[in-house]
Formats: sequence, structure tokens, C-alpha cells
Amino acid sequence: MARSNIQHDEQGRPLIQFTGPDKRRRKIRLSDLSKRDAERFADKLHALRRAVKFGSKLDDDVCAWAENLRRDHSELFTKLVEYGVMPKALQPDVPAGVHGATILKTVGDLLTAYMKHVEALAGDKRKKPATLKFYGHTKRNLLEFFGESTPLKSISDVDAEEFEAYLGRKAVENLSPREGGGAGLSSNTVNRRCVMAGQFFRFAVRRKAIPSNPFEGVGGVVKSNKARVHYISREVAAEIFKACPNLEWRLRFALSRFAGLRTPSEPKGLRVSDINWDKRRFLVHSPKTEHHPNGQSRWVPIFKEFPELAAALDEAWHAAETGDGYLVPNRNRENLGREFRKILKRAGVNDWPKLFHNMRSSCQTDLMGVYSIHKVCAWLGNSPRVALEHYTQVTEADYALASGAVSGHSGAILSDLVSSPSDRHQRKELPRALVSAVGSSENQTEWAIQDSNL
Repeated sequence: MARSNIQHDEQGRPLIQFTGPDKRRRKIRLSDLSKRDAERFADKLHALRRAVKFGSKLDDDVCAWAENLRRDHSELFTKLVEYGVMPKALQPDVPAGVHGATILKTVGDLLTAYMKHVEALAGDKRKKPATLKFYGHTKRNLLEFFGESTPLKSISDVDAEEFEAYLGRKAVENLSPREGGGAGLSSNTVNRRCVMAGQFFRFAVRRKAIPSNPFEGVGGVVKSNKARVHYISREVAAEIFKACPNLEWRLRFALSRFAGLRTPSEPKGLRVSDINWDKRRFLVHSPKTEHHPNGQSRWVPIFKEFPELAAALDEAWHAAETGDGYLVPNRNRENLGREFRKILKRAGVNDWPKLFHNMRSSCQTDLMGVYSIHKVCAWLGNSPRVALEHYTQVTEADYALASGAVSGHSGAILSDLVSSPSDRHQRKELPRALVSAVGSSENQTEWAIQDSNL
């Protein structure tokens, strides 16, 4: 029997391929293991495959390794069991329903088994707490609609479509309060939960509990919901900044509206040493994109267009305790939203949908009126496609510029720059079409939006 060697995918991540007892080619990714542990995994896998195929006895070292793998890397252990290369003698106390396909008979069995599976991934830091919460919402909806004792094999494609319609009625009729608020489910939430339900049932297919996935093709693509888009102008942002009751909130608001950080996940990782005052930039650690190549962190300028950002960072930096402490306390998202609405009320500003997302969206909209799209996306940590679909907005200042009625519209950075033509350093960043609109003859580099996805 040939020994399986460590290989690497196109992104350089280690993986191992082998032929299982069922004669199918199998692949296991080893991204969470060090190079030394990955090589050890290959050696032990070879011993396990020989034991399964020839019935050979395993030595104590392999048995101890398998026990440690089950404890420290439960997902890898699960894969070995699933692919039939983990001898039954090494599978004590395996949670019922996780590895055994025959025990998945009802909807309740499936939901219990799959939640144990994703919780194991969370223990290996492969799933974020917010993702687990979303799994829980989908689980609750499936139980509400199908019931716990419904046999899995009785659920058809038609039932899956009726589940989608059931969630759609919740969205239209507002039958189920939205988590943390009073509105019904949005159309995007319905799409996401149907796709998530498909993941539950795909789990059952892989374990041969059902022949096919009834949710295949159910649930649409998540699109930008224009009804929930809101632009926070510079004037309004300035009033909110003034109404912030303390340094913590001034910094939180500045990082969200004037630097485009994802809130609350990115501000809470900011340390004293992450601010480079000499280069006027700071390092942002991103839990959302850390699993992508080079996505664990990014440098963000202390934008000259937003003096509030520099002021808040400077105040927090000087107020920080000695050492390399965190600048922003770790707070619960629901509590943040509740407190921020009080600040908006104090500022005399009505709240808006998706409080923190729309502040990030407003920041990206402003910056893309000044800098090219690839720069702004690098600073905010998203792609041009995502930025154009979910973040950029058309503001009143844009209409004012297009119509020539610039005066009295200074809500966005773009109109501020156009109304101050003496600042040649800022004007040279403007797209040619917009500079031409205000009568400039400077030779500018064209910014073609149609090239943004190339």
C-alpha cells in the first residue's frame, strides 16, 4: 500500500490525498496543522489504512495519536471515521449521529447531529460565534415547519419549496419578530436560511441517510437590499460624533464611519502598537477574512479627509494604559446597537437600518469618490464586486455635481473637494469625468468602473 504524501493546493495550503476502502479518492486539508504535525498525520494515516485493510495490529503510539487527534482536532478525526480509515476500536464514545449515517432517521436526529458537527468546527476555530447563531436560527425554523419526528426520507423537493414559501410569509406578514428587533425576515435572510437548510440536508446525504438533497436549488443569491441602504452624510456624522458621551464611543464611531471598520469584530482587536503615527496608518485585524490568503490583517490610512478619525485615535492612544493594551473594549453587538440608538437620539438623528453596516457603506462611498476602487477595497478589506453590489451608494452630492448645482451640497467628500478647487493635491485624485464637470483642464487618469472586476 502506497504511503500518502503531503501535497499543496493552488493557494499553498497543505492537503493529503488517498484511496479509501470504498475505492474512492479522498482529500483532507491540513491547514490547521504545522508542517511537522502534517507529516506525522501522513505517517499515522498510512498505519490506520493498513490496519483497516489487512487487520494488522496498531502500536500504542498510533492509538495515542488517534486519541489526541479526536480531542484536539475533532474535525480531522471525523473525516477519518467518515472515510472508513479509522478502526472501530479507536472510536469510543463517538457522539451518536455524527459519524453513523443509519441513526439519522428524523429531522430531530439530523439537526442534533449537524449542530454537534458545526460546534466541533467552532471548537477548532473554523466557525465564528455569529455563524453558529445563524445555524441556530435555521434549526429553529426547520423544527417549526417540519417537526422533530418527521422522517427525513419523507421530505421532498416540494416540501423544501414550501419551507421557502413559509419563510417568505414570515417576511411579508411579519409573523415572526426579527431577532433583536420588531420587523419580519428580509428577503435576503429567507435566501440565506434556505441555503443553510440545504447544508443541513447535504450533511444527511453525505452520511447516506437520504439519497438526495431536497433543498438543492432552493434559496436565491443574496443581493443588495436597496430599501435598507442609508447614507450618513458628513454633517450628520459630525453631529453624532459630538453627541458621543465618552472616548470609547467617539473611537467606535470614528472607526466605523471614518475608517470603514466592520463593527464590532474589527475595532475590538486594535492595540496601541497597531497605530503607526510616522506613516499615518494603523493595522486592522479582521476575523471575518482571516481564513483567506493574506486576509488576516490590513493597513488603513488615517484619512486626511476625516479629521475626527485622527482626533479619536490620538485621544485613545494617549489615554491607553502602559504596554500594548487594547484601545476598544470587547462588547456585545446587541448592547452596542442599543447604546448607539441612545446616542442618535441625543444627537437628534433618526436611526437607520443596519446601523454599523451603513456607516461602513457611507465611508466606502465617500472614499471611492476620491480614490480608485482598488485602493479603497484594499483599505476596507473587501472586493470590487462586493463593494459595488453591497456598499457604494449614490448620494445627493453626486446628483448636485452631475447637475452643476454644487452649492449647498457638501454632505459627501466629493462635493467638498469640488467646491475647494484650490487644493490641487486633493483634486488630482478625482476621476476625470468629475473634474471635467467643474471645468478643470488638468490631465487626469481615467477611472473606468467597467474595469473594476478585472
